[in-house]
Amino acid sequence: MGIFKKTEFVNETEFTEIVTFDDCLRYFAKQQRQFPQICAFVLSVEKSMNPQNDNDKLVVIQGLLDNDYKAITLDGTTGLSRIIHTKTIDKKMIDFLAGESTKIYERQGVKIMPFPFLAIAAVGFFSAIAVGAIIYSVVKFVLPWIRDKLEAMLAKKNVKKAFLSDIGNLAKDCKNKKTLSDLDKLVDEGYEFVAVAFDDDTNIIGDVELIKDTNESLDDEVEDLLGLERMVVVSI
Repeated sequence: MGIFKKTEFVNETEFTEIVTFDDCLRYFAKQQRQFPQICAFVLSVEKSMNPQNDNDKLVVIQGLLDNDYKAITLDGTTGLSRIIHTKTIDKKMIDFLAGESTKIYERQGVKIMPFPFLAIAAVGFFSAIAVGAIIYSVVKFVLPWIRDKLEAMLAKKNVKKAFLSDIGNLAKDCKNKKTLSDLDKLVDEGYEFVAVAFDDDTNIIGDVELIKDTNESLDDEVEDLLGLERMVVVSI
């Protein structure tokens, strides 16, 4: 609990039967849309010292942090967090804590990747389009599929980063009118996202994959995962 002692927090307090790790990720992503400087959160789970009801056996504190692991503050002294009194937590949170009572989760997103990474990804993507080195997937673009895709990419030999992005992000770095025209055609056909794997030197490993979502709109979990940047980068 030491990381909480130096900062007074504005707390959203609630009682619930179970707190899941995915709940914490959704809260993190939701707050990140409002406060883009959020890059991580600290999660603490302790026994309740003064239980008020059956849903007050554990106290979960989730504090939001910036890129330097400092509390996100509203006025320079008051941190942004939430406190949840709960009966239990799910296995995913138990696995994340790995026997510790307090642990930091850091999203491997564009805010904490080297600045040139997006431009490098764009160059590789457009080069792949130029030579036709792409594959096409038509899927139900939901959180379990995205997790499986990122894990499969990272499992490949020599892969160090798995990158998934809204195609529009990459178009920002393209000034070639022919390539942009080709890209517009793909978007018109319904391909909204691209998945790419990289090695340590940002060379593309395997195929560049264009993804069409069969859902009418993105569900909330996917929106939360992609955040304001409309992308996610996971590193080994």
